[in-house]
Amino acid sequence: MTPTADRFTSEDTDQVEVDGQLIHAAVTVELAATTTITITRRSATRTRPEGIVLASSGRLQLGATTAKRIVLWADTAPEAVEVEAPRGRLSIWNVWRDEIEQAWVGWAGIRLTHEDNGDLLLSCSDGHEPGTATDIEVTLNFDPALNLDPVPA
Repeated sequence: MTPTADRFTSEDTDQVEVDGQLIHAAVTVELAATTTITITRRSATRTRPEGIVLASSGRLQLGATTAKRIVLWADTAPEAVEVEAPRGRLSIWNVWRDEIEQAWVGWAGIRLTHEDNGDLLLSCSDGHEPGTATDIEVTLNFDPALNLDPVPA
């Protein structure tokens, strides 16, 4: 079986099907207005530090910090955080640290679930082994709510 990262590249796509499930390289949403996003970590493996990246063309705000890219590391970030995101595209993907920050290599990918309450559940693989979409799991709650159809990256 070909690793997901290789398939993203060779198939020139940001999503592939693996064992009947759609796996995304990243999740991109279009925000119609400034939005408060509550990111809640459900779980993270302790094998290596796992994280979630939020990236925007505008400035994201986390407390007193503003940046276009924020990484929430499971070993240092609180279990739940609120981020203010400007109107426009927001991309989210998972990362991990071996000796350096890694993303989009090996079996990396995100299984996306639309929950009944409107939240998005991201179940992520850190690329080390196939079928491990539980290396880090987070829910994203958007206020105001958004159209839950991710847009092409």
